[in-house]
Amino acid sequence: MRRIYFPVLLKNLGRDQAGTFVTLFTLEAAARALMITIVPLEAYRLLGSAFLVSLIYLGTSGLGLAVSIFLPAIIHSITRRWALTLGALCYLAAAALYMVGQPVRAVQR
Repeated sequence: MRRIYFPVLLKNLGRDQAGTFVTLFTLEAAARALMITIVPLEAYRLLGSAFLVSLIYLGTSGLGLAVSIFLPAIIHSITRRWALTLGALCYLAAAALYMVGQPVRAVQR
């Protein structure tokens, strides 16, 4: 497997550059805190069933575990920059779906 080279060490960053890392980690932590606290309550309000909320969390946890396991392969096939961009786009898509305020249902014909 390919070794990932980190060209910049954090101790070599100046204060102005370190602020970017602080901002990124803060946004990521806020997104995780939202997933743990608010989303289950809203999902229960929208779906009305604790069983469905548990199933959804089980599915998303399994998907998250699979992505975590295959992340080195993903980064190997695409660059780190595009992997980070893909993650940011997923966060934006999740935020857009949260703004809808209704559960996504299959289209019935």
